[in-house]
Amino acid sequence: MEAIITELQRLNRGLIETALAGARLEYKPGVLTATFASDDTFAQRIRESHELFRSIGERLFGLPLRVEVRVGGEVTPVVNQEAQLRERLRQQAMENPVVRQILEQTRGEITGVSQRKS
Repeated sequence: MEAIITELQRLNRGLIETALAGARLEYKPGVLTATFASDDTFAQRIRESHELFRSIGERLFGLPLRVEVRVGGEVTPVVNQEAQLRERLRQQAMENPVVRQILEQTRGEITGVSQRKS
């Protein structure tokens, strides 16, 4: 936890740091759980900062840090729908035999995907 707080201070993210100070925090590898008494501005701010925590985790621990916000004991999962869509599209591309063959022959990788516009 100290490393995460220190990184927030280094990034000058005082509001996020203040929001975390008002929560009960638990850290398990890859997951930071913040429990708030009520669904207030601080809880919302932490939910909206999922990309910040992801990058902090990658920088500090070498793996993305997922944040879960609990209010009064209930879990509110933070879902990045765009990231889920990109991952689903990437998996679909990997299922294409032509794409797989090109990647194998060139030792390439898929760096970006998007939906075809109709």
